Amino acid sequence: MPEGAFLALVHNASLLLAMALVYDLATTRWWGDESRLRQIAVGTAIGGIGIALMLSSWALEPQVIFDTRSILLAVSGLFFGTIPTVIAMAMTAALRLWQGGVAARMGVSVILTAGCIGLAWRYRRRAALADLGAKELYALGVAVHVTMLALTVTLPREMGLRVLAGIGLPVLLIYPAATAALGLLMVNRLRRKRDADRLRESEERARAALYGIGDGVLATDEEARITRLNRVAASLTGWDEPDAVGRTARDVLRLRDEGAGAEELDPVGEVMRSGVVRTIGRGTVLASRNGAERPVLGSVAPTHAADGSVSGAVVIVRDQTAERAREAVARERESLFRALFDQRSIGVAHVETATGRLLRVNERFADIVGYRHEELAGLSFRDLTEPGDLERDRALVISLLDGRRPNESLDVRYVRKDGGFVWVTASVSPMWAPGESPSTHILMALDVTERKGAEARMADLNAELERRVERRTTLLTEANRELEAFSYSVSHDLRAPLRAIDGFSRILSEEKGGQLDEEGRRLLGIVSGNARKMGQLIDDLLAFSRSSRAEMRRTRVDMTALARAAFAEARQTVPSGERVELRLSDLPPAQGDPDLLRQVWANLVGNAVKFSALVERPAVEIDGTVEARRVVYRVRDNGAGFDMAYAHKLFGVFQRLHAPSEFSGTGVGLALVKRIVVRHGGDVTAEGAVGRGATFSFWLPPAGPPSGEGRVGPSKPE
Repeated sequence: MPEGAFLALVHNASLLLAMALVYDLATTRWWGDESRLRQIAVGTAIGGIGIALMLSSWALEPQVIFDTRSILLAVSGLFFGTIPTVIAMAMTAALRLWQGGVAARMGVSVILTAGCIGLAWRYRRRAALADLGAKELYALGVAVHVTMLALTVTLPREMGLRVLAGIGLPVLLIYPAATAALGLLMVNRLRRKRDADRLRESEERARAALYGIGDGVLATDEEARITRLNRVAASLTGWDEPDAVGRTARDVLRLRDEGAGAEELDPVGEVMRSGVVRTIGRGTVLASRNGAERPVLGSVAPTHAADGSVSGAVVIVRDQTAERAREAVARERESLFRALFDQRSIGVAHVETATGRLLRVNERFADIVGYRHEELAGLSFRDLTEPGDLERDRALVISLLDGRRPNESLDVRYVRKDGGFVWVTASVSPMWAPGESPSTHILMALDVTERKGAEARMADLNAELERRVERRTTLLTEANRELEAFSYSVSHDLRAPLRAIDGFSRILSEEKGGQLDEEGRRLLGIVSGNARKMGQLIDDLLAFSRSSRAEMRRTRVDMTALARAAFAEARQTVPSGERVELRLSDLPPAQGDPDLLRQVWANLVGNAVKFSALVERPAVEIDGTVEARRVVYRVRDNGAGFDMAYAHKLFGVFQRLHAPSEFSGTGVGLALVKRIVVRHGGDVTAEGAVGRGATFSFWLPPAGPPSGEGRVGPSKPE
């Protein structure tokens, strides 16, 4: 090989390395961008380098040129992938075809095989490119350039032999080494990138740990000045990170012992001087920038440089305010628990749930079961429970263990040490941690032996009372039968003579009335009228008697219809009743017996019409309201009224506040109203004034759910 050719090859390889270095520096900021545009740009750059290499080639013979494009394209296929390499192959192949010559076919073939071998090497290997070694890269160079030498067969035979003899040895000596050198340059670039990525990931993890941790974290440099401060530390110290960075740790982290007048602590300075971890112990308070203080715990650890010297410190502090509050609550609970055990009114036992073993009892519990306190140690509830109650108690324990019952209270019998038994109301509350089965429970025992005795005596008294009630019921039933018989006798035996008196009086008046003088006819009329009055009185008494004995059939009752019917009947039966005006509102319905409530309306409305019929403009007003849990009905008139001093007599049997000569009646109607309303669960009242009318009100339970208070329906005259 001529000396000039050898020097040209070395010069071409140096240009290749220089061009690769320039390309590496130029594309550093694009590394990792896998977009199509970036790949085209990289391929164009590689193609440009290849063209530069081809233009600085050396000619072995006329039209037979050699350069390091094979190295460039093999490395491109290995490190840059398909699109950049194909672009570079296309550019360099186009140039070689343009250059022409007998070796153009070999040149294009070398371009294509070098790029394809590099691509095949890239996609067939399993390890990362950054792990490539010099041996593998050298092997790639050997494979590419052995193939290049083999392609001399595309030249004419004699020329091919001359070319192979002239460049074979230099190519195998220089080109694989140059391939390995260029590849190592790219590998080093990849390794630097990988190390930078790892460093960045490590910094990100450290930063995430620093800013995501629930404790306050501060970092300092070798001069104990703040370099980093997370959000928790900013909240504790009152310093934002931008304000705190550069200040001394003592300015930002103001620590002192609890207690008035205590000096400030400088744990960071101590760690920087000693290089030993320092604990921020209990009893330390941190004063924030605004002066607020809170208890903290933590530690200070030194960081070291490569030479082992202290290069800074990391401080971790934790706010103890919430934990102090929890401790205070725990102490309070412990105090309450201790007070519960120390009290003397109720027995308390701490019990192992699975075995029933007594872990701890108070003095009152020992008194209840008749043991000394120390004698109960090691005993279980099997030793104390009356045998007949053991199975029930075992079922209770199983339900507590299964979590089916949060607590339970029941009466049990415990066997005392002296052999007697005592009744106890035992309240059992399991003690467990969330998500765990209860391991122990608290039992509170109240001695109810005296109460049980009283209950037994009360049961005997109740039994005796039941027997007495049964006897009285029997007597009452017999009395009711006798009353029924009396009612039957009154209905038949008394009415017959009265009908006879009334009948014969009418016959005598009709047939012999002309023979009687005026006084005789008057007396005969009195006899007949009193007989009819006596009959009406008997009817009212029978109705009054039946009103308390008749079986009630409760149903929804239209009170508006009943009131209207009662008024229509009263207008026909009461003298001058047709003059009375009715003002009737829509009444809320009631729940009751329709027949009995019809009697109530007949009596109240009849009285209103009767007592108002003689005034100048008689009127009766009826309305109803729903008030809370009852329905109230009112019947008003503007008639004779009554003196409120005698209102208490209105609802008594045979009680009348007006003379019979003024208004007719038997004195039973309002008593009947009272009885019927009371049987329905309600009551009746009256208000009035002489000459100014009266208002009778009665209330009943509602027919359905209350719909609010207020007047129901507008008042309208009829």
